[in-house]
Amino acid sequence: MRGNISWRAVLTLFLLVVAGGVGSAYADAVIYEGFSYGGNISGNDGGIGFAGSWTSTRNNPQAVVPALTWGTLPVDGNTAQGNAWSGLTRPIGSTLADAGLMSDGATLWFSVIMDLTGQNTTNADINVALTTDKFVSNVFGDRENLAADDAEGIGVTHSGARIQGVYWQDDGGALDGVAERVENNSSTVINGKGDNLWLALIVGKIEWGADDTADETLTLYAPDEDLTAETPTMEAWTIPALDQSQFDLLAVQFKDSSKIDEVRFGATYDDVIGVTGPDIVVGDADGDGDVDAADYIMVKTHFGGAPAAGTEGTGGDFNENGTVDWDDLQTLLTGYNPTEGANPIPEPATLVIMLAAGLPALLKRRRRS
Repeated sequence: MRGNISWRAVLTLFLLVVAGGVGSAYADAVIYEGFSYGGNISGNDGGIGFAGSWTSTRNNPQAVVPALTWGTLPVDGNTAQGNAWSGLTRPIGSTLADAGLMSDGATLWFSVIMDLTGQNTTNADINVALTTDKFVSNVFGDRENLAADDAEGIGVTHSGARIQGVYWQDDGGALDGVAERVENNSSTVINGKGDNLWLALIVGKIEWGADDTADETLTLYAPDEDLTAETPTMEAWTIPALDQSQFDLLAVQFKDSSKIDEVRFGATYDDVIGVTGPDIVVGDADGDGDVDAADYIMVKTHFGGAPAAGTEGTGGDFNENGTVDWDDLQTLLTGYNPTEGANPIPEPATLVIMLAAGLPALLKRRRRS
């Protein structure tokens, strides 16, 4: 579809990028929620990749300050906190399916920070599920189960503060109106005792079976604060076949004042920890291992056109779409971290003036596309 791009729109977009208005916390995540709200979460529709707003299923969980943090994980917004026994759902529609992440044989990654700070970990509870239905909201003993016999789901939970992989599926018994929770222990405990912390960043890897009848596999990782995770905290766990094509809902269930934050779904581990791969220096256009004025000059010189040739780096085309454009400028600014004695990149106001020369080329190129 062709469309006209006004100079005002282009400059507005650029200023938003310079000011941080185009969020980078979610990196390449397909779905991201940082809970940039205040008070009741129900009715809010921030984040990316969702198909509707949050709905409270019981007792209105709250968005509270500050955001949960974990090492160098990029974060945004506030934190979701339970309100006694409480729950939320939010539709994701076909977002993950459209990205090819729900197909048989595909791999889906997710991540979430879970926090039990100050809680009685015997009573406190958190369930986070990619699912077809909400959690039970009217029978206390079933609060960790899904609210329909034919419901299914997969995700992460804990028992007595021990993080667990979990799936939900009817156990085949009497019709009791729920899909039961089945857990598998990890080695991560968040109870604040001894060397244990009160919170953890949990990363999950779901490998969907090759066909409708094949088993699925769930693996959990608990990255260090530098976001590395060389070994799983829960080894690959084989679970019965699920019909993931029906999963169109993110459901959360709390007990007491437990918290979650920074929910991501994506295609790779890097996508769901908000960074690029460990061997890539973000914004390093010339491939010399740092991000400085030389990288800025390369981006400026080739802005609106093809990337620089004959360089060890990307030549300014960080997303490899053939053009040095606004997304590449965002990457440059995100990665710029000057060291003592380094040549500075110009201030934002100066950038606008200097890059103006590249705008006609970019606009001309877009009109032809």
